[in-house]
Amino acid sequence: MPNSFTRLSPRAIVLLALVVGTLAKLWLAGTSIGSNDLLVFRWFAQYIDSEGLAGMYRHTALFNHTPLTSAYMVGVLKLSGGEVSAFAFWFRLGGIVADVTVVLGLLRVVRNGVEIPTWALALFAVSPVSIMVSGFHGNIDSMLVAALFFTVLALSEKRWLLAGLALALACNLKVSPLLVVPVLGLWALAQSPRGAAVFAGTALVATLVGWSFPLMVCPKEFLTNVLGYGGFWGIWGFTSVLRDTGLPDFSRVSFINLTAAQVLVAKVLKGIVVVSTLGLAWVRRKQDVFATVGAVWLVFLVFAPGVAAQYLVWPAPFLLLLSARGFAFVTLGCSVFLAAFYTALCKGWPWILGVSNAETTPHWLPWTYVAWVPCVAWWVVGVVCCARRCRGSVASETGAGWGISPRLSEDL
Repeated sequence: MPNSFTRLSPRAIVLLALVVGTLAKLWLAGTSIGSNDLLVFRWFAQYIDSEGLAGMYRHTALFNHTPLTSAYMVGVLKLSGGEVSAFAFWFRLGGIVADVTVVLGLLRVVRNGVEIPTWALALFAVSPVSIMVSGFHGNIDSMLVAALFFTVLALSEKRWLLAGLALALACNLKVSPLLVVPVLGLWALAQSPRGAAVFAGTALVATLVGWSFPLMVCPKEFLTNVLGYGGFWGIWGFTSVLRDTGLPDFSRVSFINLTAAQVLVAKVLKGIVVVSTLGLAWVRRKQDVFATVGAVWLVFLVFAPGVAAQYLVWPAPFLLLLSARGFAFVTLGCSVFLAAFYTALCKGWPWILGVSNAETTPHWLPWTYVAWVPCVAWWVVGVVCCARRCRGSVASETGAGWGISPRLSEDL
């Protein structure tokens, strides 16, 4: 029998992994309700349908979502007839479909000449992190990732108008893509000032159009709830370390009514992320934009004051394009954490409904270090590689061994 019939092509391997991963997500979505986020989204949708979007922003500071996400909630509510399990399934289906498009987009990146190891691309297609977040958790983060990924893909292909529209879509799903805007803008400017103007102008206008209703009707509530949201203190990274010290000033786990010490530390950590982003955006403005976005997300994972479980899908395609080994290293840690997290929320297997509250938190909180420490290790080795290069030493082999892209260590 010809060799082509006895061995799968790299593309076929990736597509097979994609089918397996997608079926796993559909199975989870069809046999569970998911996290309590889905119950909250359903309640948000019911309130918006009854009282209007402006009423929702004014009703509670817990509502920190954009108008487009709100429309998605209400649309799913109508489609499902309000029934809980149907709402949960249809809500998650959007993220599952988005994951499929990203894998297909990565195959396009490979066709464009970017080398991605087949094993790494297959791992991405069947990533346990993606399966658990898209298939079980239930949020719009997977759709956000797709919009941002296709923003960068369109930029890399110099399709400026399409890139601007894709970025606007991402910013109309969540505001977190604003973090990487300096990277995208400076890279576009280095490639083509005219193209950058088209990209920036399109993104700005389309984003403001999407935000226009709350900006006109309830600007204070919208800006406070959505743009002012900074994540939960004490459940990730350095804020978790400070919480574990037992000091009263750092013990509160929340995103509102924080102590002065917590606010100060959060501002410092956010400042590190912002300054690092600006530095990477400038130094690497003529380098691989996918890798630069990946480096920014890595810094975010290390220094962010708060990272929710579903955020762990944000950097995935960009970390893959930064370094296949690094991506696998971080994916392993995040997978272990998420498995422990959802098992704690559901109080065992099978996972039906996961509720995050004061009772379940102690059971999963220590596991966050399993996800965070690999990010720190990758960042530290990357910094060491860069420092050695600054002293005239080339450490690409050390970097590659730890999953650090030689491109990053050479270009920073």
